[in-house]
Amino acid sequence: MKMKTMLLAAVSLIWMTSCKKNEEPVLTEEESADVVESTMSTKDAGVCEDYTEMAKIAVDDYTLYQFDCSYTDDTSYAIYQSTGTRTYDMTMNLAWTVDCSGGQVNAVTFDYSRSGSYSGPRLTRSGTETGALTFTNLDPAETYLVANGNLVANGTSDFTAQGTEKSVSTVVTVGLSGLHVNKTTYEITEGTGTLTIDATGEENSLTLTGSITFSGNGQATVTINGTAYTIDLYN
Repeated sequence: MKMKTMLLAAVSLIWMTSCKKNEEPVLTEEESADVVESTMSTKDAGVCEDYTEMAKIAVDDYTLYQFDCSYTDDTSYAIYQSTGTRTYDMTMNLAWTVDCSGGQVNAVTFDYSRSGSYSGPRLTRSGTETGALTFTNLDPAETYLVANGNLVANGTSDFTAQGTEKSVSTVVTVGLSGLHVNKTTYEITEGTGTLTIDATGEENSLTLTGSITFSGNGQATVTINGTAYTIDLYN
C-alpha cells in the first residue's frame, strides 16, 4: 500500500510538472505585436489617426501661433464606425500649447486622452489612452515635422483569431523619438520607439519589452524579445 501511494504521488508530481511546462503564456509575442498594431494603426482606430490630426493642426495653424507665445487651444471629437469588419466608438480630447525662443514659436505640444472600444478580426479592445507629442521643425520651408512623445494605453484585449479565446488586461507604454512626419501626407516616415507591455491574465502575468522602428512605407517593425513583426500604421 505504501509503495502504491508513493507511485501515485510520483505520477501526480509528473503530471503537475508537465502541465506547468505546457502552460500557455498570458500573452504570446505575436499577440503582443497584434496589440501594438491595434493600438497604433489607423485601420483599427489607433493613435496614428490622432497623430495625423495633430500634425495637420501644427502645419495648418502655423500662421496663427507663429509669434504668439501664449497660444493655446483644445478640441474634442468622436472616432466612430458602426459597420464592416472593424467597428469602434471612441472619444478624443486634445489640447495644445506652444514653446518659444526669441519671441517665435519653436515647438507645439499636444496632450491627449481618449477612451472607448474597438472590435476587429483579430481582437477587441477597450480602455483609455493618454500621452503627449511635441512637434518641432515647424518652419514651412521644411518638408517634415520632427516629433517626440509618449503613449500609455491601459485596457483589456480579447483575442478571437484562430479559434483562440482569451481576455488579457494590458498596459502598453511607448516612448517615441525622432519621428519624421511628412507635412503633406502627415504620415510618419522614420523614427524609433521603445516599448513595454505589461499583461495580466486570469492566473499569471508577464512583462515584455521591445522596440519600434518606423520604416517610412506606412509600416513599422515591432521587435519583441528579438523577434521582428511588421505592422501597418495607415489604411
